[in-house]
Amino acid sequence: MRNFLITTLISAFVLTTNAQTNEVVEIQKVVSDIRILDGEFGYDVSMDGDYAVVGERLCDDDGLGNPLYRAGAAHVFKFDGTVWNHIQRLYASDRDANTWFGCEVSIKGDWILVTTTAEQKDENGANPLVGCGAAYMFKNNGSDVFIEQQKLTASVRFSGDKFGYHADLADG
Repeated sequence: MRNFLITTLISAFVLTTNAQTNEVVEIQKVVSDIRILDGEFGYDVSMDGDYAVVGERLCDDDGLGNPLYRAGAAHVFKFDGTVWNHIQRLYASDRDANTWFGCEVSIKGDWILVTTTAEQKDENGANPLVGCGAAYMFKNNGSDVFIEQQKLTASVRFSGDKFGYHADLADG
């Protein structure tokens, strides 16, 4: 049996294959814990084992209940053996409006990678250039809480680079 995700821009569907018939069947529809009009929940998705991460690049929430236009978010789900539960919403520690955090998401083991292609600042929060992009690494602390570990940016940056436009985690 193999699980996978298919998305729309408002929800994601966890699907699996029936071992006897090879038929694809829906297990569960997952949605954001906060419904935001045009947030693009499901813009990118990734699964590894009992965990899934779903990008919502146009989320307008700053994580504290305040509006922050198109700052973006990523949502972490965990399978408990019966259902997929929303366990955490991830944000960039230096989030700003219009940065689109959640454009690309990837999960591998204890690590989650989330990109923001419209990020302007470098890893030190300085030297703004329009649309340079960045990637953020989060690690599971062992209690299903993913904590930001590092912000990654290109060593040579140019306006419009969109660093993180495509990204994936791999073994190694």
